[in-house]
Amino acid sequence: MNDRPSLPTPQAMQGNSERYGALLQVVEAIASHADLQGLVQDLARLLPLLVPVNFVGLSLYDAQRDMMRLHVLRANVPADIIGGQESHPSDTPAGLVWQTQHPVILSDLAEEHRWPKLIALMREDAVQSCCLVPLTSAVRQLGALAFSSLEKDAYRVSDLALMQQIGRQVAVAVENVLNREAAAAARQDVERQRDRF
Repeated sequence: MNDRPSLPTPQAMQGNSERYGALLQVVEAIASHADLQGLVQDLARLLPLLVPVNFVGLSLYDAQRDMMRLHVLRANVPADIIGGQESHPSDTPAGLVWQTQHPVILSDLAEEHRWPKLIALMREDAVQSCCLVPLTSAVRQLGALAFSSLEKDAYRVSDLALMQQIGRQVAVAVENVLNREAAAAARQDVERQRDRF
C-alpha cells in the first residue's frame, strides 16, 4: 500500500498557476486604486478569472441616514442596473450581510422571496445567483461586496474563503478612500472658514 500523496497533473499545475496569477492581479488592482469606481471596474474585469462573476457591487452603510447605498456597480455583460440606489438595511441582502457580518449565498433568485423589490431588479438583468461578503475594516463595518452571476448555483461554500479574502482586501481599500475623502472635505472646510475671516 502506497501512502504517498499523488503528484498533481501538469494540467492541474497550470490551472493553479493561472489562478494564482489572476489572484495576484486582483490583489494588485485592489492595492493600486484611489477611487471606488476604478476599483470595482477592475474587479468586474479580473474576478471572472477566479469565480463566475458578471456583476460586482459595492454597498456601503450610511449611518447618518440609516441606509445602504449601492455606491458602485460594474458588469461585464450588458445591463441596465446602475449604482446610487438606496435602501433600508432590512430591504437588501447587503444590509443583512452588513448587520450580521456573515456572507450570504443566494443560489437561485427565482426561489428567493426576501427583498422582493431588489431581487426583481436583479432578475430584470438576468441575474440568477449571487454571493455577498462583508466589507469590514479594522475600524468599522462598512457594508458588503456582492458578486452576481447569470448562472444558477454559481457560488459554492468552497468559494467563500476566496471571496471573503477579497472582501477583506477591498474593505481596506474602501477605508483608505473614505479617509482620503474625509480629509479632503475637512481641508475644504478649514479653507472656507479661513476665507470668511
